[in-house]
Amino acid sequence: MASLSDADDSGYIGREGVAGDMVRGSLWTLVAAVTGVPIAFVVNLVVARTLGPEGFGTVATYAAVVGVAMVILNLGISQSTVQWIAESRSRNLEAQRLHLIRNCVGFHALLEGPAVAVVVVFMLRSASPWVWILGAVAALATQALGTSSVILTATARNAPAAKLSMVAGLALQVTTICVALATHSASATFSAQLAAGVLGPALCFLVIRTNERHAFLRPLLFRRLPAGFLRYGLSACGAALVGTLVYGRSEIFVLEAHRLRFAAGIFALATGLAGQITVPMDSVMGPLLPTAAGLLAEAPERATEAASRALRVTSVLASFTMATAVPVVVVAIPLLFGHQFVTARGPFLLLGIVSCLGSVTVPMTMFVLATRHAGSMLRVNLACLIVDAGLAIGLVPVLGLWGAVAANASAQLLSFTLLTVVAVRRVHIDAGAIGQACRPLILGVLATGLSLACTWPTGLPLGAVVVLAPLVGAGALAIGFKSASNWGISLPDAALVEASLPTWLRGTYRVITRTFSLVTTPAPEAV
Repeated sequence: MASLSDADDSGYIGREGVAGDMVRGSLWTLVAAVTGVPIAFVVNLVVARTLGPEGFGTVATYAAVVGVAMVILNLGISQSTVQWIAESRSRNLEAQRLHLIRNCVGFHALLEGPAVAVVVVFMLRSASPWVWILGAVAALATQALGTSSVILTATARNAPAAKLSMVAGLALQVTTICVALATHSASATFSAQLAAGVLGPALCFLVIRTNERHAFLRPLLFRRLPAGFLRYGLSACGAALVGTLVYGRSEIFVLEAHRLRFAAGIFALATGLAGQITVPMDSVMGPLLPTAAGLLAEAPERATEAASRALRVTSVLASFTMATAVPVVVVAIPLLFGHQFVTARGPFLLLGIVSCLGSVTVPMTMFVLATRHAGSMLRVNLACLIVDAGLAIGLVPVLGLWGAVAANASAQLLSFTLLTVVAVRRVHIDAGAIGQACRPLILGVLATGLSLACTWPTGLPLGAVVVLAPLVGAGALAIGFKSASNWGISLPDAALVEASLPTWLRGTYRVITRTFSLVTTPAPEAV
């Protein structure tokens, strides 16, 4: 099997290495996510306790504004670059790949960076001068170096990217904690986060190939772009913008508009935790986008097979996350974050389950984007935004926090449904294969309910419930997978994952798959 180390300096690698590269990159990304999630959880805990619900909500609002601004100002250039570099790599078109890199660098450094810096200065204008100056400089530096991250993603070098992200992520989290504790200021904490965020792309720049670094240092601006490049980018930008608003941003804006800052802080914590528990699942599918683009360019008839295998893996992971992480966090929120955040329990329970379901649809999103029909994603996200905004505007004045939760959950569920429909129609993925691959989710939902029902009302000390809840959920899943022996992952996929693991982890992996009967006993259904 070929690996990235077998590729020449152009980054070309044959089709036989695609599956191995994707799994290897996914596993290292998973390791980075698994190590980063506990640290991010601690950061949320410290920042929430230090700043309180209102300060925590202010940081979330800053992040929402900058996040939306960056999506708009990027114009989809990064997404387009990933798509066209992935195609150039699969076809061994080195000159085109380097030309795309030069244009991406020019746009990020010369246009997007200064624009983002202006947004940061405007948002932090009431803070101390050092706060907004630091934020602006950080925004400029991050955008100037940002193409290095795009290069690693587009060329499927996810393993080194994941290793670097572990280092950069640790630096970011430590910085956030230190500044929050030292200043008790939301604006200073957010500005420090921007500054620490420069480290990630800086490290990526150090590991890109020599010819890519040379291209990086000779930026261009909209010079001889491929046909359809800008059109796809603008469509992807619109889709990403609307999607960003759907996934938690619009509700924060509505809550802030009604001056419900306490509710905004509770909602921010609930959505933040719901997103954090699914980071490992999302990271596993991260390397799929360039892989899907190359697959659809060379062998579109294999789309159903690849998508159903990816869905099966994410469904199994989602079922474990629902049955273990969701009950633990629901029970532990007041213990960890203080009783001022106790009202986040219910919103997190609903949004945590919805987040797990959403992570299962990541392969569908990747395959739809790989078709370069970004207009489909735009229409899906626009429909969801209309539902989200309409429900939020109508329900928040009446229900407050729960109005925002209902709007967010409804829009996300609608998004999952529409994405599946688009994948079936555009990519011609078999609907029956999708249904079969997602069956483990049934076990996850049932195990989550059983875990909470058996532990929460017992009256046991909170610490004991935190320990028992995941054990009950995991036990229920083990029984479920043993009873439904053909709902796990296929034997070839299990072997591929094991072969890509470090030797010292393979024994543990085999114990887990045997204990929970995760490998299907009969041959997988034909798709």
